[in-house]
Amino acid sequence: MKKWLLIIAWISGTLCACRKDSPSPESAGIRLCLDASLPPVTKLQWAGGDENGYKVSFDAHDRILVYFRNAAGNQVGNEIVLPVDPASLSADGRRAAFSAGDISVPDGSTEIFTYLDSDAEPDYMTYGATPFVELAAQSGSLQEAMGRQIIAGSVPLEALEGSAGNLAGTVAFSYRTSLLKLELSFPEGSVPPVGTAITLKNEGKTFYNRVRLTWGVPFRIANRNTKGPIATVAGTPEGNTLHNWLCIWAGDDFTGSIIEVKDGETTWSATFDPKEAPQAGKLYRVRRTLSAWEPETGGGGITGGGYTEK
Repeated sequence: MKKWLLIIAWISGTLCACRKDSPSPESAGIRLCLDASLPPVTKLQWAGGDENGYKVSFDAHDRILVYFRNAAGNQVGNEIVLPVDPASLSADGRRAAFSAGDISVPDGSTEIFTYLDSDAEPDYMTYGATPFVELAAQSGSLQEAMGRQIIAGSVPLEALEGSAGNLAGTVAFSYRTSLLKLELSFPEGSVPPVGTAITLKNEGKTFYNRVRLTWGVPFRIANRNTKGPIATVAGTPEGNTLHNWLCIWAGDDFTGSIIEVKDGETTWSATFDPKEAPQAGKLYRVRRTLSAWEPETGGGGITGGGYTEK
């Protein structure tokens, strides 16, 4: 799921224009059109003021997934797919309209929740009754980390404009995730491992590694999501440094977190204890020099379960 670009609203009354009427629940066979545009920022910004950003734009393969929710925040009705209208793409790619017909508005609906979901593979969603975005196991590439980003928005049903057979509105999308660029350096003379696990974790399990998009905190109900370690795989090092990318849920508490790299019985580690929660839509460069720990041994066996720094 390539979600790195998203949409929100504005298309000056030409793409989804209609008279202002009150939308009717249980309306069957209507056409729903959402005008959308990206926020006035680059898709990713380096925290700290670096000038490295990534242009965001829609393309003809993008689509949004739409869910109706009731006042309790629960999903009502089925998922709806709104494909992009390629003719609506603005010159800079940051504005577009998404629409589909033959849609029913379920009784009890008070809000539309929507997020960008590209048709392209690979897909990082787990589908079922409702979709989850998986953050627990990642490959470490920039492309994949960007593909896991959650860019979402919602609009009250009463804010939609209606005319015969049509509902239209605007939706303000925003990022709900951040990216980490891990630059993990090994001491001179050490050979970084390749293909081994790199894990971001803490004892309190205070950050999300699986997020349910329609129900659940961060959107509504906490017990619908899971918290725990986020793992990636060590790629080919550049000199004595490993470079990996991770997608994380913005605003999470990473207090007391560490980054671990396994190399046989040796564990390389460094602290990751940011002074403030990562902000949505930002990219953070995490530079760390790793220290190695290995089991204490005596007489050929592990003794006491302790570890000794190398």
